Amino acid sequence: MQKHCFKLGKINSTANSPSSSPSPISHLHQYYDSEIDKRRHTNWIRFLTITSEFDSRVNLICSKQKVD
Repeated sequence: MQKHCFKLGKINSTANSPSSSPSPISHLHQYYDSEIDKRRHTNWIRFLTITSEFDSRVNLICSKQKVD
């Protein structure tokens, strides 16, 4: 199993909440965040950056698995 470290860029969360109108950054990067039937839907994963170093800036660790 291959492990990856990711850095997640910060996006103004209040500007992207479902109850407010989209901010210029969300239009620019086509970011969305919504809640439908008490389930959160977002494409924030597009803003992850792969890194080979594990330091204090890393805030998400994941692994990729092949599924049959």
